[in-house]
Amino acid sequence: MGVEAEIAEGGRVRAFRRVAALEGLEVLQADFGRYRFPAHAHDRDVISLIGRGSHSVERRGSRIVADAGSVVMMPRGWVHQGGSVDEAGWRILTLYLPERLLDDVAGELVGGRPGAGAMPERVTRDLRLRRALARLHADVLQAAGEPAELLGQHEALLALLGYVLRCYGPGREVRPLGAAPRAVTRVRDYLDARWAEPVTLAELSAVAGLSPFRLTRVFKAATGLPPHAYQVQLRVAQAQESLRAGRPIAEVALDCGFADQSHLTRVFKRSLGFTPGQFRKG
Repeated sequence: MGVEAEIAEGGRVRAFRRVAALEGLEVLQADFGRYRFPAHAHDRDVISLIGRGSHSVERRGSRIVADAGSVVMMPRGWVHQGGSVDEAGWRILTLYLPERLLDDVAGELVGGRPGAGAMPERVTRDLRLRRALARLHADVLQAAGEPAELLGQHEALLALLGYVLRCYGPGREVRPLGAAPRAVTRVRDYLDARWAEPVTLAELSAVAGLSPFRLTRVFKAATGLPPHAYQVQLRVAQAQESLRAGRPIAEVALDCGFADQSHLTRVFKRSLGFTPGQFRKG
């Protein structure tokens, strides 16, 4: 659940959440004032976005200033220190990554189980990366573990990690994707039968007999959509049929697997360009 609490030197933890359904992913949003971290290491790989202000990162005698818009990557177990650059302090959005998540992606890209060291040590202003990180961070905090959102969040997280390893880590030489038609068929049949139910990527991975990251890649290659988008497409199509029959929008939303009417409206408008109410009126 979210928390808000004062921390040292005028800082504040604005939110912290652990998502069991995403392998225990931990998400932090915090403001730091005139604070300096002593030498320390994280027990998980970390990706952070500096939301405002500037933060120094110091390791092995070098010092890098990460200002607003910078993405900071730090492998688990690597000792570092740092803190505020000026009186204004800084805001940080952080993902603490369970080992299993990164190993899934790195194992698929470079082969084998890489263990510690797959996450690069880097500070970058990569626009694509920081947008993806900010969007995922906000989605996880806002959804609060909502089952209807977990499949899409898991896919987005794996895609972000795949991008990080391909661009900055040991996964630059991507292994050939290949094909897995039987696995894709099994997953499609599973989603076709459970389009209104909350389905996790772990479930689909077990059905396919593939790792979650490999499944998302081969499924998209075969169908043009990742599993979550495929399921959303099925839900929107069924919602259209129900709305044509004149059913109440709130009822349609729940029956079609959406969290509520506003969730249906957002997805419906994004998919079709107009709201469920406009569609029903014809």
